[in-house]
Amino acid sequence: MIIKDLNKKNSLTVGVTKFLYHYIISLCYIYHEVEFIEIPIISPTDYMFDNFSHLGKSKWEIYSEVV
Repeated sequence: MIIKDLNKKNSLTVGVTKFLYHYIISLCYIYHEVEFIEIPIISPTDYMFDNFSHLGKSKWEIYSEVV
């Protein structure tokens, strides 16, 4: 799941910081507009291994490149 901050002026997702700092910053603002994006689960299939075999030699390499 991806949590996207829609408030461009006071974005919580600027840079890479520790969770505690993000939590403290989020307490400073009363209102946040966020969007939750659910990512689909990708299961390995024979079609994937046949058509993307140029991406790796073993099945786990092909799967990791496709995902």
